[in-house]
Amino acid sequence: MLSLWLALACGPTPAIDPAPPPLAEAPAAAVPLVQERSHDLQARIDAASAGTPANRLVLSDSPYLRQHAHNPVDWFPWGEEAFALARQLGRPVLLSVGYATCHWCHVMEEESFEDEEIATYLNTHYVPIKVDREQLPHVDRTYMAAVQAMGLRGGWPMTVWLTPERAPYYAATYLPARDGDRGGQRGFLTALRQLVQVYEEEHDQLQRVSADLVTKVRQQLAPRPSPTPVTMEAVHARTEAWLRRVDPVHGGIQGRPSFPGDLPMRWLLTPTGGPHDDAARVAALLTLRAIDRSGLHDQLAGGFHRYSVDDSWDVPHFEKMLYDNADLADLYLLAWRRTGDEALLATARRTLGFLDRQMSTPEGGFVSALDADSLDPDTGARREGWFYTWTRAELEQAVGPATPEVLAAFGVEGSGAIEGRHVLRRAQPRAAWGDAVEPALPSLLAARSHRPPPSVDGKEVVAWNALAIRAFARAGTQLSIASYTERAARAADRLWSDAQTAGRVRRQPSPAAPAGELDDHALLAAACVDLFEATADPPWLHRARTLDDTLQARFAHPGGGWYATADDADPLLERAQPQRDDPHPSGASVHLVTLQRLAALTGDPGYRARAARGLAAYADALRRGRMDHGLLAVAGQQARWAEIVLVVPTHTGEAHALQRVIARHAPPWTVQLTVPEAEVAAVAEVAPPVRGKVAREGLPTAYVCEQGVCQAPVTDPAALEALLRRW
Repeated sequence: MLSLWLALACGPTPAIDPAPPPLAEAPAAAVPLVQERSHDLQARIDAASAGTPANRLVLSDSPYLRQHAHNPVDWFPWGEEAFALARQLGRPVLLSVGYATCHWCHVMEEESFEDEEIATYLNTHYVPIKVDREQLPHVDRTYMAAVQAMGLRGGWPMTVWLTPERAPYYAATYLPARDGDRGGQRGFLTALRQLVQVYEEEHDQLQRVSADLVTKVRQQLAPRPSPTPVTMEAVHARTEAWLRRVDPVHGGIQGRPSFPGDLPMRWLLTPTGGPHDDAARVAALLTLRAIDRSGLHDQLAGGFHRYSVDDSWDVPHFEKMLYDNADLADLYLLAWRRTGDEALLATARRTLGFLDRQMSTPEGGFVSALDADSLDPDTGARREGWFYTWTRAELEQAVGPATPEVLAAFGVEGSGAIEGRHVLRRAQPRAAWGDAVEPALPSLLAARSHRPPPSVDGKEVVAWNALAIRAFARAGTQLSIASYTERAARAADRLWSDAQTAGRVRRQPSPAAPAGELDDHALLAAACVDLFEATADPPWLHRARTLDDTLQARFAHPGGGWYATADDADPLLERAQPQRDDPHPSGASVHLVTLQRLAALTGDPGYRARAARGLAAYADALRRGRMDHGLLAVAGQQARWAEIVLVVPTHTGEAHALQRVIARHAPPWTVQLTVPEAEVAAVAEVAPPVRGKVAREGLPTAYVCEQGVCQAPVTDPAALEALLRRW
């Protein structure tokens, strides 16, 4: 056993510095294959790679896997073929998990997977598998639990040693190539050698260690439900605990790295009648305003980077994720609704504009991410953040005489936070900018546009697209802007046409894509409800209910709540039941609220009953603050739901004044529909709260109801505001 643990003590800490230049590509003949490829397979690889040396990953539709298609490592995609071969050859499996815009994944590829010696050892002693965590999240989730069960902090690239039976026996994140590299005690090559020795010479001990690790993984993935239901008192205690951890200067949670999602701002912005409502609102607004003016926010083109490595949000990790930007756009819109602060609304609209300009696909969907790294044209090296950062000389060249004002406006001082380069942040309020700054912005953008841009991960992940659809649909509803609603509908139609069949959703709108998971079905169902509220078009509600039927039939847990995967998916080590919102609202959290919304829209109490069972199943996770989006469902379970119907006379077609009042003053738990008078009967067939509503005196008319019992209809915006304030 001693040699086993000596072998396992190989976890160096990566240094934070830029990636090295790419290594020269090894010729195919220099590195042996795991096993000779069949003539047919080699022909398909050659055709896909135009005859250049490549491995099986060149046949993948994953941008991340294709990044590794020309490694000398003889990678396999995830699947039974690789594990069957491992059993046949008596070898362990080396599983490497990452994603296309992951900085340290790029580093490990260049240092290790392009290295001939390491590739030779891998191909000779292992069956190597490469997985895109964003395409196969259940694989990532399972083996990330192994990393955490070993007491390590999770991250990517994730490197896991497996038996041919798929059981982990060791795991790590990034490892430098060799002993001593980047300050690490032991490198990847040493780990590969030692862990093969353990596999071959101490197999019985390894099996015991692996069995213990598998037990811990199963406990993480399928914890026992709590017998104690979650109460509002417990939720308020959780809010108080979060508030104790808030950075009083910069917002967010104290410490670094700083992720916007570490603080549950959506929950903190929602009044619940608890003792911490005012403090919670202050904390959320402090955070959103700090992020808005920081280096985390791309001050030139809009959009937000993934996280910051400092407390003040000014030195970001530069990748831009679809789910972050979609969620933040919606959060800034919600913050405007709670405050009326037009600056917050401007940021919401700017972020939506960024999504539409820079993250849209020609087919109408949204890409997954923009890379953190880009090429330095002077050296040809890939460098993190180079596209977004500036030297003083570059700024002077771009804006000329306006340089002093621009430097002051964007806080450019000292030597620069990243190797002499500066991250632009809004050091002054826009109102304090001199006359030279605003006209200089197009020049800065134009200068930046000539740099080699970050690469794009073009995967259209259904769950993440659904978050963007939600943001656009809600903006269309709250701001009465048809173009936002149309953008949401176009993306949703794309997913429904190309990713859905008979209520089952694939992970991406591609015939070859893996089966969709809980997040894909639940988040798309929520987005369809948002589009129904935005358009009052019955097919959107039909689609939401169809997806809910699938969730109930294929994902439902007998004790309440949902599994992460459908009943016909490979369960791996354990069929997981999600217990966390990370890095975006989970399908479980979101669907708890969707069920309550469906109950309010349809009058069917079965939806609310299922939500209550789900809340009981997730009580422990909710109490611990792991499913902060689900706290909305906890409060919604006890809240009065408002059904707001706005009937618009056909001859006017507009009700902007009333819609703006609803946007600003509707209670947190509301479903709302704006219905042309001529369509009331058709909409009422699927949404009974609409039944019998008419436009009074030829004017747009608002009805505020609860379980079908309505207040007197109003046509005056001031009267509607007064009614909503009394709710």
